[in-house]
Amino acid sequence: MGSNKHELILRMVAAILLPPAAAFWQVRLGTHFWINLALTIGAWIPGIIHAMWLIFRDRYDFLNAERS
Repeated sequence: MGSNKHELILRMVAAILLPPAAAFWQVRLGTHFWINLALTIGAWIPGIIHAMWLIFRDRYDFLNAERS
């Protein structure tokens, strides 16, 4: 569990510093990566918000699957 916390923190830092890298880490070269790249080029903050959403969306799905 401890390493999952550290990985989450690293992903969050990556989402703030370089949102497309965090999106790539999360979804590889999928549609969401390209959306994040466009958002980051257009304005930095929307790229950060999208990257954070990707990180927490997958984490929330994982937690719900674990409870079932």
